[in-house]
Amino acid sequence: MISFIKLLNFEFNRFFKFYLLIFILTTISQLSGGFIIIRQYLSRMHESISEGRMSPENYIEQFGKMTIFEILYSYSFTIPIAIGATGLLIYMFFIWYRDWFAKNAFIYRLLTLPINRMHLFWSKLCFMMITVLGLVALQIVLLKVLSFMIKMMVPSMYREDLLVQEVTAHYSSLNIIIPNTLLGFTIAYALGFLFVIVIFTAILFERSFRIKGIIFGVMYVIFSFVLFLSPFIITIYAGKSYLYQDEYFYIGTVLWFVILTMSLFISRYLLNKKVTV
Repeated sequence: MISFIKLLNFEFNRFFKFYLLIFILTTISQLSGGFIIIRQYLSRMHESISEGRMSPENYIEQFGKMTIFEILYSYSFTIPIAIGATGLLIYMFFIWYRDWFAKNAFIYRLLTLPINRMHLFWSKLCFMMITVLGLVALQIVLLKVLSFMIKMMVPSMYREDLLVQEVTAHYSSLNIIIPNTLLGFTIAYALGFLFVIVIFTAILFERSFRIKGIIFGVMYVIFSFVLFLSPFIITIYAGKSYLYQDEYFYIGTVLWFVILTMSLFISRYLLNKKVTV
């Protein structure tokens, strides 16, 4: 357990500067962008009403009330999310290949440590999931801060206050990363957890067999994807559904455990028997 914690802490130390940069850029971009959009709304409102061109009621009827959605659909909000997601996807591969291609091939030192090699796998896997959840937590906090900014800057007559749950329910991109229910959250991140494990297994295939390993890895990812979606694929080809919604959920849960177990077994075998120093 101590060796696992040390490896996990080691991964955090190596990624900390980049992770902190994502936090800072996301915070600055979303909050400054939100401030500018709120000011633009207020400026347009004061200009229209103070010049007597329309009454407050007419202004609201024509332009609508200020909501957080005005901010969510802006580039200042969406681009940091895209950058963070892309960065984590790239790092999912980099977290392994950095050890092989770093100076003096650092992976050799890791593989010769007197520990269970699966500790390497688990430390990298846990690190990826913790970083994802950390960014999700940041996004929830920023949504609350943006809502507070709107309340403080826009008169109540000209704004519509929304809860975070209401915002994520009507904004598809956020609903993916911040589901509104505990079940939805569990399903979303269980699938993400499985996705990372399958990709890690594919990487170990490549590291074990090099060129042939690339083929094995790609085939394994495709096989896992098709296996998990097989109930839906069968339904599409059959032209009708033979299962109830609850049955799809139970079958999907079983397939999730099958793919998880299979991936962990293969990864353990590759790390212990095929990945050598």
